[in-house]
Amino acid sequence: MKQFLLWITVLSLSTGLRAQSMDLSLKDAVSKALAVSPELKKLALNDEKNSHELASNRATFLPDVAASVQLGFNPYLPTQRIPNFFGGNPDETIGVQFGTFQSHQAVVQLNQLIYSKAAKLGREALKKSFELNDLSEELKTEELTYNISKLYFQIQGLQFNRKNLEANLTNLKKLYDVSKARQDAGLGLAIDTDRISINVSNLNSQLEILNAQEQSLMDILNILTGNPTGTKLNLTTTEIASESALPLNEIGNFKTKTLELMDMQKDLIALQADATRAQFKPTIAGNLQVGGQLQGNPIDIFVMKENYSLFTGFGFQISVPLYNGNKFDYKAKSQMVDVMQIEQDKNFLKQGLEQQYVNAYQTYFSNLKQQTEQAANIALAKRIYNVSQDRYNQGVAPLIDVIDAQKSLTEAENLAMITALQIKMALIDLMNIQGNIKEIIR
Repeated sequence: MKQFLLWITVLSLSTGLRAQSMDLSLKDAVSKALAVSPELKKLALNDEKNSHELASNRATFLPDVAASVQLGFNPYLPTQRIPNFFGGNPDETIGVQFGTFQSHQAVVQLNQLIYSKAAKLGREALKKSFELNDLSEELKTEELTYNISKLYFQIQGLQFNRKNLEANLTNLKKLYDVSKARQDAGLGLAIDTDRISINVSNLNSQLEILNAQEQSLMDILNILTGNPTGTKLNLTTTEIASESALPLNEIGNFKTKTLELMDMQKDLIALQADATRAQFKPTIAGNLQVGGQLQGNPIDIFVMKENYSLFTGFGFQISVPLYNGNKFDYKAKSQMVDVMQIEQDKNFLKQGLEQQYVNAYQTYFSNLKQQTEQAANIALAKRIYNVSQDRYNQGVAPLIDVIDAQKSLTEAENLAMITALQIKMALIDLMNIQGNIKEIIR
């Protein structure tokens, strides 16, 4: 275990020699994380995809124009036997060839969809997809802001804890020097010096563990914000900007982006179900055809006007579905089941959010009440420690009193640090559940 901690410390030190150091506020941390987030970049691509899908849908109501050219050559014309009316003998049949050696045709055809309820509803569903994607981006932004904020203050909590340990370690080292001097002068016992040495060793081990934990979390923050791994971050934001919290009797009034997203998903699926049903509705389309034909046997038919002929035609097509086994209706009903499932998911989520809010609310205010008392306990523990140390230096108090006082001071400081961190974590939870997490960086 000691070898592992030593390896972690050496690695951290060697990395620190190469790494840069930079100040980082919570607002900057969130901004950088949003700028490099692969998930947000992926969601941004959905808008581009939806734009192409919408353009494709609109194209169904634009003219569909196609041109075709057909070249035909008939070296051997088909022969058909008919009665010999030409010779006055209908009982006799003669062979007659129909067609020409060359038969070419060029046609331009235009098709136009005039009415389709399914295509119209499909376009409305695609437009709704843009709103859904925008809300998804907002939700992901809030989620990332929430995660970065918690990570930011967790690292800061470890840093505060480390500073307390370092301060206590400094005090113990001074006490060790005093105990060693008293031992050398014959006024103290070697066991007292050994006890202090053990405590110093324990604090050093705790400090190494804290350094490793801090570096691990800091590297995660570096990755999320796009900084080089190993960068030493000086976290400059120590307080949370907003401290608003809904009273417990109003927890049903908060609105989060998650609930809004689920409502929008329900609307989109319902619209898609209508579009599915609309596939069994009549459609109207029109068509126009313009073409030319060229027929003849000689090679020079292209320059002889009598070989050319033109033709045109137009019409309408009305398609009225009569029966398909209610296929589309059943599919639409299946989609509406998805809507009902989302509604149940929404109710389940609201129950979970309300429970989380109650827990965070109670944690926030209970720890807030403890802060004043803990500040008084730290002040009292410091006075007791100073008095015990002075009495030990004067030789009128045993070392155990100083060690106990030092432990009590460390515990009081650690408890205060944990309380302060819990207040910040609970407040971040409250703001996130209320949908106000963005206020934290304003």
